[in-house]
Amino acid sequence: MPSLLVVVFILQVLIHLVNTVGANAINELLWTLYNKLPTSTHDSVQESNRLRTEVLRLKREMNATSSQDEFAKWAKLRRQHDKAVAQYDEKANSLKSFRSSFTQATTALRWLGTNGLRFFLQFWFARHPMFWIPRGWVPGYVEFLMAFPRAPRGSVSIQIWGIACATVVQMVGAAVAAGLVLVKQRREGGTREKEKVGDHTVMVQISLGTLKTLLFTLGPFLLPKLIAYYRAYQAKARSRPVPVRSLPSYVFTALNILFVSCLFALISTLPTFAPENIFQVTSSRLQTPNDVLFNRLSFVRPEGRLTEADELLKPRIASLDARCLYLYYGPSIVTYCPFCLSDEPMSYFWYAIPMILFPHLLHLFALGAATSTAIGGKEGNRWRNSAAMIGVGLALSECYFTGASDWKANARVARAEDLNHFHWNMRIWRGIGIAVTDAALAAFIWASSTNRMFVVPPTAAERMETAMKVLEISRARLGALGIVRNVVVRDEGVRRKAESYWRNEVQIMGEIMDEREVVEGLQSALGSGRVQFPQVEEDARRFADGIIVGPTPVPNAVPL
Repeated sequence: MPSLLVVVFILQVLIHLVNTVGANAINELLWTLYNKLPTSTHDSVQESNRLRTEVLRLKREMNATSSQDEFAKWAKLRRQHDKAVAQYDEKANSLKSFRSSFTQATTALRWLGTNGLRFFLQFWFARHPMFWIPRGWVPGYVEFLMAFPRAPRGSVSIQIWGIACATVVQMVGAAVAAGLVLVKQRREGGTREKEKVGDHTVMVQISLGTLKTLLFTLGPFLLPKLIAYYRAYQAKARSRPVPVRSLPSYVFTALNILFVSCLFALISTLPTFAPENIFQVTSSRLQTPNDVLFNRLSFVRPEGRLTEADELLKPRIASLDARCLYLYYGPSIVTYCPFCLSDEPMSYFWYAIPMILFPHLLHLFALGAATSTAIGGKEGNRWRNSAAMIGVGLALSECYFTGASDWKANARVARAEDLNHFHWNMRIWRGIGIAVTDAALAAFIWASSTNRMFVVPPTAAERMETAMKVLEISRARLGALGIVRNVVVRDEGVRRKAESYWRNEVQIMGEIMDEREVVEGLQSALGSGRVQFPQVEEDARRFADGIIVGPTPVPNAVPL
């Protein structure tokens, strides 16, 4: 009996093949194979195929014969053609109902042999472990997920094994398909990726399905590592405890700068602040004639007249390539670039670089101000290098994607709603990236400045300096207390007031101690044993010795 692991894997391969080839192609193949056998429809199908070939032959001969110069021959062919078409339609109609039943039967059998068998195996072997995971290899909640829904804890259920097999088969299938396409393109002498000197065009497409596949494949292994790292970080922080403190006042300014930068970045993504897109305003296709496009545009302009910018733009987007560049770089680049030509698309890129980098330079200025020592203190300055690297990375990433993406992708789009407005989409992603960066940096500064996370313990020198400051403050307060005591003792009027206070204190406390309730409370405490006089005397003795006797000398200490 084959292993259940192998059966599930082969079943997932079959399901992937069926989904890749398609149900209609499989039904057509099965219908052809069925009629190759000596079945009840074999002769009818053969006759139908013969009639169809005859109809096509007569159709070609009719098209090759002139109905005016050779009318008799053409009329004869027409009668033969009509007769053959009638016979073919009659034969095809007689097979249509049987083929519909055949298609339904093959669809049902195909479903039972693939998904139906999969559901049955998952139900029948739901409590059967596919294999066991070594103890302690993954956290407990991952073991629960691996055994979901009813497999023993610590094992992998058939459902999870099926998902893993389907994921691997899908990834391998995508890799094989990409390899076959690449080999075919190389044999044909052309590829979809064009490499040019001065105009490098590369388009990297990552589908959402691929991202989901990678997430489900790597997630169970990466998530435990991240949780373990977080727990280790927490344990390290507890081993060197630093008290949580309130947010320092000077850090508020840094956080306000980041908040303003984040707010402006999000506002810049709104359609109100985006440049006008004439193809969206006029709902026009990229192939719309230039005169028609600007006639439509004039209807949405005040007083029905084109603006000066519209007049400058009109001759610049007359060609299809120029319109693709318009959607790729935006209206301002195409309208006002003095040296750009659609035959040299990289000229638009060089002209657009300052406009691309300008918002990133403003962002870097905000990051530098928020992480400077004068504004953010040492808490903000701690993240200065990381913030600068991320800001520069955002700028370089936008330049790379702008220069490496396929600017002619819209040339093959036929419908207006399918156009890729790259310039406007890039504005949105730029604003989101800057906002996320500012929010993350603000969270890191807040967490580190309040000692909630990313705590750096003070060095030995800093701890010594803090202890010395505390000792100096205590020494100054003790000196002030000695001066006050000296004044009280030496001044006769103040000394009499102090003596009067203590005489009154003794008298009042004596009266309180003579009250009945106090006496009963003392007797109750002494009788119940709640007050241990030997322990009280010992604590008093230690306290007195700590005041009178000096500190314990250090052994083997060198005298000064």
